Amino acid sequence: MFGFGKRDCRKDELFMSASRRIDEEITENQKEKMLAGSNIIGMQSGLAFKLLRNIDAASQLSDDEFKLFLIIVMQGMNDALFENIDVNDEIKSISLAFLIADGYRNFGNQFNYYFEDVLSVFEKISNISSEEWVQQVFLEGKKAWNIIGENNDNMMPIGDVFQNEELVLKVKSI
Repeated sequence: MFGFGKRDCRKDELFMSASRRIDEEITENQKEKMLAGSNIIGMQSGLAFKLLRNIDAASQLSDDEFKLFLIIVMQGMNDALFENIDVNDEIKSISLAFLIADGYRNFGNQFNYYFEDVLSVFEKISNISSEEWVQQVFLEGKKAWNIIGENNDNMMPIGDVFQNEELVLKVKSI
């Protein structure tokens, strides 16, 4: 049976309180831009799981290392998305957390994280954010977002980040 054992996000108080914050603190225009951008980031994430997980460098990572690296890239993309949407940093993080917290879904998910799992990963990243390689991965995520905005032929700019084998393997140092 699909979804057996899955938690209902509507009964998850942490998830719902974050949802209410989004509803209360941003305008419809901001929400529309946020959702459109989140869909693009989500598509790039899906491509990473489907097409990049088994390339040279990424194949050397554990699932948790791959997810951590990808989330840092996504944080950079999310930061670039919100450069033109005037909201506070917590709303930016909540927006990305909703995208990553796919454990509630009753169908195939990528991260298999619940909301508190995502917040734990965000905290882990915050604790290592001063490391040069983390900052570089974050900037590569921003660069990937900007490539998307240029409407050029590169439909998978996240792939460029994963081609840097030396950078990808830095996540193993944690």
